[in-house]
Amino acid sequence: MWPFTKKKPTRAKGKTSPQVLQWAKKQHDSGVPLMAIWDEIMNSTTIEDGADVILAHTRAGDEIFNAMLGRNQKGQELESEGYIDEAISLYEKNVTDQFTGLHPYERLRVIYTQQKDYGAAIRVCQSYINLPRSTKLQSSSAKKVKDMQRHLGKLLLEFS
Repeated sequence: MWPFTKKKPTRAKGKTSPQVLQWAKKQHDSGVPLMAIWDEIMNSTTIEDGADVILAHTRAGDEIFNAMLGRNQKGQELESEGYIDEAISLYEKNVTDQFTGLHPYERLRVIYTQQKDYGAAIRVCQSYINLPRSTKLQSSSAKKVKDMQRHLGKLLLEFS
């Protein structure tokens, strides 16, 4: 799966939110990352589909995105309570699902560096830098990518 699965979702299907979520679960079970599924859901409708279908897709997309955000929030809680391994597990799920936010990558980089697991810290930096991004996301995340490249450079110089 390194650095990312190339598997892409099929066209999002469903006229109701439960149908779209059922389609999403099948896609995820087959190895498609949640961010790719979310992107397909959020970009697969047109005005011709009608308000009910668009709303169903939006609700399903929100549920998927909120699940990934929830992992980050729960990871933060677990970290603050000293459950580092459990936090790592949640953050790694978001890395596997190609979550586009910086949080899980940054937290894993810090944790792995503190644990002197430099190979894992390097892997996480590379994962963030190599995330598939839309043109819109590329411009908004450019500074974050540069910061992560700087961290990666330090790790490679010091620990390779």
